[in-house]
Amino acid sequence: MFNILFAGIKSIGFHTALLESCDWDEDRCDIVIKKATEYFNNLKLPDIPCDYNFFIDNVVRDGLLKENIAKEQVDLIIKFVHENAQYVAKILSLPEN
Repeated sequence: MFNILFAGIKSIGFHTALLESCDWDEDRCDIVIKKATEYFNNLKLPDIPCDYNFFIDNVVRDGLLKENIAKEQVDLIIKFVHENAQYVAKILSLPEN
């Protein structure tokens, strides 16, 4: 239960940080979120095994930058992806009840 609560707080923290990086312009923030969402929805995963960190730090970072998302915002998005990947991995590693 607390994990879900803290995940929501992290999400609120991410949105606040992203909004701040957009100079508190909600329309601009929404555009960044839309571009990032569209990028991830269309992202092709590699056919061969690829190191997670290499893929995120090179392929995803470069792709988001090509979407004309500012470096500061890309850094926040990557941080959010890392935190959520760790959260999902932790949930998947829990024993079944």
